[in-house]
Amino acid sequence: MLFWHDMAVGTLVFSRRAKEVLDFQEVQDAIERYEHADWGDVPQHIREYNPQGVVDGGQVVGLYRDRYDQEFWIITEPKHEYTHIKLADESWDEK
Repeated sequence: MLFWHDMAVGTLVFSRRAKEVLDFQEVQDAIERYEHADWGDVPQHIREYNPQGVVDGGQVVGLYRDRYDQEFWIITEPKHEYTHIKLADESWDEK
C-alpha cells in the first residue's frame, strides 16, 4: 500500500513557449495541486503510475488547463530534481 505525502518538484524549467503563453499565477496554482496528488486531466494510463513515481522518485506527470483553455503539462523527471512546464502541443523533449 502506498502512503501519500507531498512531492518536491525541484527546479522549475519552462519551455520557451510556455513562458510566453501561460500566466505564472495559474501555473503556480496548478503546481500546488500537483504537489498534493491532483494530476489534473492526465490520462488514466499515466495517472496510475504517478503515486509510485512519487514514492520511488520516478517520473510524475500532470495535465492542466488555464482560464483560456490552454493545456499544459507538468512533468517531474526521475529523482525529482527538475520539473518541466510545457504546452500540451509541445513534444516532451522540446526546449
